[in-house]
Amino acid sequence: MNRKNVTCLLAAGAILLLAAGIFYLTAQTTPLAAPTPALPTLPALELPPPPSLAELAEQYPHLAPILTDPELDSVYKEFLLAYNEGGEEAALELARRRGLLTTEGDIRITLVLDTEDNAPLVVQLEGAD
Repeated sequence: MNRKNVTCLLAAGAILLLAAGIFYLTAQTTPLAAPTPALPTLPALELPPPPSLAELAEQYPHLAPILTDPELDSVYKEFLLAYNEGGEEAALELARRRGLLTTEGDIRITLVLDTEDNAPLVVQLEGAD
């Protein structure tokens, strides 16, 4: 092979390598855009706010002293309202949804006391059936 042919082959190879490099770089920097799926239009939801404790106390006057007591937790009040509206089954369903039932089907609660003297409460709870 003569020198002119070798030079032509080297030039052609260099051009091919340059073209391949340019193609590779442009393919890396300009990824294909994935089609954006059209999201369905959802209807506007109108959720009324839950009643306040004051409104609930007006609705259930016999529960007003408990509902307006700031020392009682809202969870206790929610169970009281569920029981008042739907009886024992409604309170048990709320306990199921909250994961508060033991394996025996009893409601598990936690009392947080603001005193070290728990003896009067223990006596009161032991007397309750």
